[in-house]
Amino acid sequence: MMERPLPLVSVGKAVAGTVIIAVLMVLLLPLAPVLILFLSLPVAYMVARHGWISGVVVAVLSAALMYVGAGIGTALLVFMVTASAGMALGWALRSGWRFPRSLAVVSGSLLVALVVYGVIIWLGFGVGFAEVKQEGLRSISDMGTMYSQFGVSAATSNQVLGYYRTLLDIFPYLVPGLLGMGVILAASGTTGLAYLIFPKLRKPQAVGMSLSGFRLHWGQFIGRRPVGESGIDRGLHPDRNALDERHG
Repeated sequence: MMERPLPLVSVGKAVAGTVIIAVLMVLLLPLAPVLILFLSLPVAYMVARHGWISGVVVAVLSAALMYVGAGIGTALLVFMVTASAGMALGWALRSGWRFPRSLAVVSGSLLVALVVYGVIIWLGFGVGFAEVKQEGLRSISDMGTMYSQFGVSAATSNQVLGYYRTLLDIFPYLVPGLLGMGVILAASGTTGLAYLIFPKLRKPQAVGMSLSGFRLHWGQFIGRRPVGESGIDRGLHPDRNALDERHG
């Protein structure tokens, strides 16, 4: 099946929506776990409505704009999320899949995308667990300085900072479980929102009416009396009824 011409207006709106959500994720970091549920919806809508080419265009343009405004790391994350979960979800809506199948495909694609993103960050930018741990220890040290400035006792400060150091030590072992749980929660929320917001995209489109649809089946005419002798014809011609009764 040939793809329709690229709808530039719809592409522009989808790119604007994706960029706005991504910028809000950067500016409102505590709300990022909620905002990321909406990040893939514009791409999913474009794929479901106009085909996969429009979805790819939206994902690429959104990532390019985020690269200009927020750098390569954020742009790469936006592209990986929208090109995986958004494309998979849009194809599920376009194909009319049920929720469990859509959730499985979206979860799998999002998991693969995040793993690839982590590998790229690790190998391409040299950011591994050692660098993350050093940055975490530096943040914990700054937190201890802040506690002392606010008058927190040394015993309480050391106890709290000790808990953070312990959590930082076991963090590498928690990454697989946290990643799997986060992927399932994100995929469930995004897929649920799509099925709630875009219900008509999952329904088959009505076929246009044609003259052939008004033809009656040949069985409708079996056993019919001639038109002149039918009751309907008598009701339409009262003078003929009177003549039939007079000469009957």
